[in-house]
Amino acid sequence: MRGDRKRNWDAVYTSRHCPTGDAEATPSPSYLTATTERWAYLAREEVHSPELYDLRRDPGQQQNVASDHPLVVNRLQRSTVTFLRNQGAAETYIDRYTENP
Repeated sequence: MRGDRKRNWDAVYTSRHCPTGDAEATPSPSYLTATTERWAYLAREEVHSPELYDLRRDPGQQQNVASDHPLVVNRLQRSTVTFLRNQGAAETYIDRYTENP
């Protein structure tokens, strides 16, 4: 079959959790990402600020441009929270991503 291949996704989500030793005393930091055709986004969480990389201009993800694109950051943050809810994550976990910075 020939022709243009259409993508079947808007974003790909990944996560990595880093245990701190005492999970009840200190929540483990996690790194939840959303990657689109243009952007790589590290979601804002209570323990770290958001990071945003323009994959067209910076495929090596060296220049965090989150402060230059607040609308993209907000959209991808909301998308990340929606993804977590759709996957059945506990609201106490999701709260880490919905608190204001």
